[in-house]
Amino acid sequence: MWYTVQAKPAPKRNHFLPRHLHDNRKLKIGLIGGSFNPAHYGHLFIAKAALKFLDLDEIWWLVSLKNPFKSNNLIDNFDQRLKKTIKIARHPRFKILSIEKSFGISSTSKLLKILLPRCPNMKFVWIMGA
Repeated sequence: MWYTVQAKPAPKRNHFLPRHLHDNRKLKIGLIGGSFNPAHYGHLFIAKAALKFLDLDEIWWLVSLKNPFKSNNLIDNFDQRLKKTIKIARHPRFKILSIEKSFGISSTSKLLKILLPRCPNMKFVWIMGA
């Protein structure tokens, strides 16, 4: 953001991590994860309600690489699910991320072990539909 204000290009990163993982802002972030097979208006409703009622700054939609509770035959491929999620989750404070694919993980606990140390100023709230 600072580089945009200065009209300078941001410095090159020498790592593959998404820029969201090196953000020092103090934000309250909602995390909504799942296979999103497919993403639908129920997910959108939950995300919008959480944004409002939990007073969140952003919501990160975490599209999982795979779902341990679903057969691989019953789940669309990752790229299709990511595209559909991007299409339905249109909101200026929603970020659709493929962090799990970047790290090759499919476990929330492993993701949090990676995420928490890299975003020390952020407060995360897990959002779950059931």
